[in-house]
Amino acid sequence: MEYIGIIAFGVSIIGFTWVWIDRERKEGSHLQIVEQLRKDVDHAHKRCRDLESGAASSNTAIAILSTKIDGIVESIGEIKSMLENMRTTPRGGK
Repeated sequence: MEYIGIIAFGVSIIGFTWVWIDRERKEGSHLQIVEQLRKDVDHAHKRCRDLESGAASSNTAIAILSTKIDGIVESIGEIKSMLENMRTTPRGGK
């Protein structure tokens, strides 16, 4: 009967040790996953900031480009008006 008690005690210690090792392994895996997620979130946050600053720069560039296009359209309108006036005016004073 003593051998059964010793064997049960040994099995209990082995089982406890196995559970402890398994729990440590799972916790280590969990910590690695959390660390990777933290890195991914930081990277995504940095990319969002870059995109926001790029969007602000783009808005400014678009506004400047729009102003320049409006100026070109006005110039083309003036040239068209000048050409129409030149067509309606008779040559040689007739």
